[in-house]
This record gives sequence, structure tokens and C-alpha cells, in this order.
Amino acid sequence: MTLRKHKELDGNNEEMTRNMERISALEEAEKESSKEMAILKKENDILNNMQSEMVRKGKCLYDSIMHGESISLWERDDYTCFLEYYRSLDMGFVRNLENNYDRLSLRQKVFMILCGMKDSDDEIARIMGIEITSLRSMRTRTKQREIRWKHL
Repeated sequence: MTLRKHKELDGNNEEMTRNMERISALEEAEKESSKEMAILKKENDILNNMQSEMVRKGKCLYDSIMHGESISLWERDDYTCFLEYYRSLDMGFVRNLENNYDRLSLRQKVFMILCGMKDSDDEIARIMGIEITSLRSMRTRTKQREIRWKHL
């Protein structure tokens, strides 16, 4: 009977040791996961700040267009910031550009937005820093990229 009790106690000790090892492993995993969560939160904050800065810059660019300033010296980043800001103003229109046209460039998207915002081709051409003939070519090329839905 004592032999059986010793075996039972040994079994219990082994199980307690395994449980303690498992608890230690879980505590270590919790430390690692909380470190990982802290890193992810920090990355999220950085991305959120970048997005806010992009929208802020886009608003400044939008305001400059509304005051009639030229976009001829804009870089790719400027077009991206403007589009992100304009998306917050008229998400439906920007989605329409993305869904109903085949791979418009950033410049073509801004052109389409300007066409919706401004009344005259002369004003659009002046803002874009191009000639009227270039504006007409851009309009034609943009229309060619429009996706035509085929009825079956």
C-alpha cells in the first residue's frame, strides 16, 4: 500500500511539475503577446499619424486649387494626398472613378475631379498648367478608359 501511495505521490509531483512548466510557458507567452500588442499599437499610432498628415496636406492642396493655384508642379505624393482628402469630401465620386474606369493614373483622377469642380475648360487647363488641346486629349484618353458594361 505504501508503494502505491509513493507511486501516486510521484505521479502527482510529476503532474504538478508539468503544470508549473505550463504556467511558466503561459506567463512567458503572455509577456511576449503583451510586447507584441505594444509594438502593434505603436505601429498603428504611427500609421494613424501618417494618415492624418496626408489628409491635412491634401486639404491644403484642395484649398490651393479652390483659390485657382496651379498643380503643374505637383509630385506623385501631392496627387495622393489630394485624392485622400477629396475621398473624405465625396467618397462616392472617388469610388466611381476607381470602379468605373480602368486604371486611371493619379493625374487623370485629379483631372476628373477638377472637371466636376470647375466650370470652364480654360480654368481647368490653367490650374493643370496645360494647353486646351492637351486638356481635350486628356479628356478623350480618360473617356477611353471608362468601363463599358456589356449586357448579355
